[in-house]
Amino acid sequence: MSGLNFESTPRVVVTTCSRHTARGRGRRFYARKRALLCFLGIALWFVHPLPLFSDDCEPKRNCDATRDCSLQVDTRSCGHDTLGVHWNDPICETQKAAQNGGYKVAHDYCEGQKALEKLDCERVKTQQRVACEAGLDGPFSCRPDEVLTQLRTSKQSKLTDFEMFTGAGSTPLKNLGGQLSWRETACQGSGTGTPYINSQRSTDNFCTVDVKLISFSIHGQEKPPGDRYLRLEILPGGKASAICANRTLSTLDTIRFGGPLKIDKHLPGERWLEAHVTDDFDFVPPLNAAVAPGGPVPGGNSPPAPAPKAGTYAVQKGDNLSRIAEREYGTQAWPVIYRANRKQIKDPDLIYPGQVLTVPPHK
Repeated sequence: MSGLNFESTPRVVVTTCSRHTARGRGRRFYARKRALLCFLGIALWFVHPLPLFSDDCEPKRNCDATRDCSLQVDTRSCGHDTLGVHWNDPICETQKAAQNGGYKVAHDYCEGQKALEKLDCERVKTQQRVACEAGLDGPFSCRPDEVLTQLRTSKQSKLTDFEMFTGAGSTPLKNLGGQLSWRETACQGSGTGTPYINSQRSTDNFCTVDVKLISFSIHGQEKPPGDRYLRLEILPGGKASAICANRTLSTLDTIRFGGPLKIDKHLPGERWLEAHVTDDFDFVPPLNAAVAPGGPVPGGNSPPAPAPKAGTYAVQKGDNLSRIAEREYGTQAWPVIYRANRKQIKDPDLIYPGQVLTVPPHK
């Protein structure tokens, strides 16, 4: 099916709605019936999403269970040689038989669970396939050439105050399916860009960043030539969200990002491509000029290099100051980071995921 036809609003809805104004007492029943059909038709149109891409409705879930059900065997020897006489310890033999019996029960249970997991996986795949064929799920294969055509060629308006305020209520609805939901593309995209609007944070704790793309690709296929624009929705709980919570992403920044691609509000004339970003996010450092504009100073000496600036680091799960110092400096100089962040670190042994630490220069 082609995903580019958005003019397929069911005619029965239009026809029914245009004819529900029957007059006369004898026709009131039929007028009410048409009005009800009109309402149901519009509701179904909003709930049932229109196709966007050439759907591949075969889920790629692997239902071959990976748990190891190998049968263990107690192979200890219970034999003894005493004064040239070989004999088996009956207590040892009893324990060995009991152990192997337990191993056999565990093996059979594991195999049973493995079969149930495969059966459940196949059931889920069937449900996904049916939902995809109905336009409620999928696609399950990425079509880079089709998805790249959804990149905007003009800038998108920033979120209104109302949209930011109602985010906590509208975002859960987008996960339910329908015309106003997110539509999967099964694609992962990555690129670099510059925000053309300062980042905005809504009541759902999503951070929205609209960028003009410098580079962008989907599974190795590059964006079309010319200006292209993309909205980034930074999801709560990841590295990118911690960065966005700590500072506004401005039009002076250049950022690198990556994440799954989805279509938002796929209505005729009102749809756009989004990248949902969690941890694959960072700043692109500006290029430093190799030579000062005036060239070398008289005497052949180059102008002094500017003092290095402090950087930042978003704490990840499992981090500690020693590990961060080793990563940033190559040494265990964690006191340098601790002293630079005394206002937010009370105990050097206690740091938390999501904290954004200042990382000062250190030789």
